[in-house]
Amino acid sequence: MKSLGSTLAFTRERNAALLKAYREQVDAVGFVKLNEIGEKIVNSPSPRFWVSEERAAAVVAAIMRGKPVLDTMRPTKREMFEEIYTRVIALKELHPDWYLCELVQEVVNSP
Repeated sequence: MKSLGSTLAFTRERNAALLKAYREQVDAVGFVKLNEIGEKIVNSPSPRFWVSEERAAAVVAAIMRGKPVLDTMRPTKREMFEEIYTRVIALKELHPDWYLCELVQEVVNSP
C-alpha cells in the first residue's frame, strides 16, 4: 500500500524542482510561449525520481518475481518504474553484494 506521508514529504521538494526548471526555461528565452515552456519543463531532467524508496523497492521486487504490477499503471508511472528497474539491474551488476533496498535507494535518488 502506498504511504500518504511519503507522498506529502516529496511535494515541496518536487514543486521546488519544477519551479527551478520553470525559471531556468523562462530565463533562457527572450519571448515566453507558455506551451513551449511547459513542454521544456516537462522534459527537463529531474534531480531524482519522485517516488519513495519503499514504494520503488516493492514494485521492483514484484517485477523481479514476475508479478504483473505494471499492467494497471498509467503509462508515465509505468515508464518511471521500468526505468528504475532497468537501472537497479545495471547497478546490481556493478555491486552484486548490495541488497535490493541499497540498489533502489541509489537509483531513486539519482537524476
